[in-house]
Amino acid sequence: MALELLTARSEDVALLAEMNFCLIRDENHSNPMTLTALEIRMLSWLKEGYQCRLLYQNDNCVGYVLWRDEVEHLYIRHFFIKQEFRQCGIGTTAINLLKQSEWLDRSIRLDVLASNPVGTKFWNSLGFKEYCRTLEIKAE
Repeated sequence: MALELLTARSEDVALLAEMNFCLIRDENHSNPMTLTALEIRMLSWLKEGYQCRLLYQNDNCVGYVLWRDEVEHLYIRHFFIKQEFRQCGIGTTAINLLKQSEWLDRSIRLDVLASNPVGTKFWNSLGFKEYCRTLEIKAE
């Protein structure tokens, strides 16, 4: 069955927060936020102009993508496919659908954590190239 991209609404923030929590874990991010805090943050992003699409296949929510339009490019904040639906083309299909519709003729930027080589490999497979590096030193 075809992949459906449905516009997320405020009623979807609990589902989005759960997937965001999994994304944080999967990419080895240091973010300590609780599900409640992630819900609040997601709701504020949706109210502040971020666009979000829930990805559905066979009536199953399989992931989401969250982005905002900036002056020079489109910025993907989150892209997540549930673990059990990975490695079967859903992510590639979703990005290609968006590039052919809502993201037509737009430059796209996103961040991939250095601790997420699987994510880097995925984005490279879609033609994304390294643009910059952010370095960090933790407070002692």
